[in-house]
Amino acid sequence: MLNLIRINVYKLVAHLIFIVGCLSASLTFAGPQVEVRTNLGNFIVELDTDRAPVASANFLNYVKNGFYNGLIFHRIIDGFMIQGGGFTPDLIQKPTNSPIISEAQNGLKNQTYTIATARTSDPNSATSQFFINLKDNPGLDYPNATGNGYTVFGKVISGTQTIDAIRKVPTMVGSAPIGRMADVPTRPIIIESTIRVGSNSNSSSAATTEKINSQPNLILDSERKKLEDDKRQIAEERKRLEEDKQNSIVQSVLPLTPPTSFNQGRRLALVIGNSAYQLRPLNNPRNDADDVSKVLKGTGFEVIDLRDATLPQMRLATRQFGERLMSNDVGLVYYSGHGIEVKGKNYFVPVNADIKSSDEVADQALDVSLILAKMDSAKKGVNILIVDACRDDPFGRSYRSNSRGLAAMDAPQGTIIAYATSPGNVASDGTGRNSPYTKNLIKAMQTPNLPVELMFKEVRRAVREETKNQQTPWENTSLSGNFYFKVQK
Repeated sequence: MLNLIRINVYKLVAHLIFIVGCLSASLTFAGPQVEVRTNLGNFIVELDTDRAPVASANFLNYVKNGFYNGLIFHRIIDGFMIQGGGFTPDLIQKPTNSPIISEAQNGLKNQTYTIATARTSDPNSATSQFFINLKDNPGLDYPNATGNGYTVFGKVISGTQTIDAIRKVPTMVGSAPIGRMADVPTRPIIIESTIRVGSNSNSSSAATTEKINSQPNLILDSERKKLEDDKRQIAEERKRLEEDKQNSIVQSVLPLTPPTSFNQGRRLALVIGNSAYQLRPLNNPRNDADDVSKVLKGTGFEVIDLRDATLPQMRLATRQFGERLMSNDVGLVYYSGHGIEVKGKNYFVPVNADIKSSDEVADQALDVSLILAKMDSAKKGVNILIVDACRDDPFGRSYRSNSRGLAAMDAPQGTIIAYATSPGNVASDGTGRNSPYTKNLIKAMQTPNLPVELMFKEVRRAVREETKNQQTPWENTSLSGNFYFKVQK
């Protein structure tokens, strides 16, 4: 009850601030600016306190208290975003203040070089972490596929070359106290300091504003001393990490000796490929499914195959998969074909679907959450869902959707969900036998002793290269251990 009251109060305050900002629109002024200094260079962000008052105040409070000093950018997905502000170089999560409410409805878009609050699946869970968009990401805007969105509260106005340098750093799967983390840079990208370089408010005089703007690096002596202490600690930490860097890189690229716990057991897969649609047929899904099935059988999977399936056939196969998974150790579902999202839910489309409006989708397509529920019920150590869907709008003008692409889905415990493209974007069907995603997936699955997270990372790299950065695969994972498709002793 107290949390509900607090959220309602926050909402009221945010709305009042927004109204005041609108009423004073004639008083135009730039928002506060913060310089972020990293070991790869510096950049400056300008905050939008009018449209994102809560997120801006939250960020400025962390800056004022020196919270970010010594933390890292812990997640890099080139072609999507970079994320930081929550972890130390040892991947220890730093305690934060209380979460803030979402302001995703403020009208600001997740466009290239904008900064937004990072959060969990709960829209009101953002704390210190932020991310910077490396491209226009409309799938993250309100209302996105889940009905929420991510709050944009500013933009990078200087130093974009630093952002571009960060995005190019190679990544690996890191081991942290909270579990395995994908897309971690192979060398630490350290936030050395964050400094507010401008203070703009209605009460600031022109002379004061001019003085601050003419001295962007002005800081108090006490703050300077603290920063110097932080820099010394960072230098010591960097030296230690540099000594370990070669070790980390080797671990990220060389075949590892797999543990026995995830490789000696029964493996079950459901492989679906839908090509022969009545409207907008696809060339490759049937080929994709055939080739994936062959590779899976060669790596020890028992496979339930389904091609050009109707909805009853897809539902029956999903039920059989769930029942048989109970007596197996590893479960995998691969789907290639048309996929759509409606009201935050993803659906796999059968070949005989005749959908005229969005309210007919739930009755004529397979809800993907049913597959995840089967995996969750089985309580097995490793579950993998691979989605090479969302090739384009499967119904053309006969069906109008407000969204583009599939929604992000939370991975149940022990599950990794792999998407052929990022949320809100469309995957290519390809011009050859296979889609770009499946072609590179098949190749990566046959690499010996490659942990599954690194395997999907390699797929992402290859697909981005092949599509000239037009398609960026990504994953959600809650795996706590390693899994290998192919084991070679």
